[in-house]
Amino acid sequence: MCFRPAAASTPKTCPECGMINPAVAEKCVKCGAELPEDRIKCPHCGEMNIAGATVCSECGTDLAAAPAPGAPAAPAPATPGAPKAPGAPSAPAAPKN
Repeated sequence: MCFRPAAASTPKTCPECGMINPAVAEKCVKCGAELPEDRIKCPHCGEMNIAGATVCSECGTDLAAAPAPGAPAAPAPATPGAPKAPGAPSAPAAPKN
């Protein structure tokens, strides 16, 4: 029989010095650098999910389709007749017959 918990946390590697730290550590035990979060927040309900989850455990939102935290959003498509951004190139003129 296996008595391992269903969801085991993995150790965190320090991005500064490479030290392997306990999963519960928030700062590196060697250099004191902040360690990466091992959970991701659902953009729909705010539930904290395990890193690598593709679906929120609370509301079922697709976490793979959600933009990464801090990632820039894609620009909105241009609406015909909408004002252009400053410095944006103008559309080419239609050829005359």
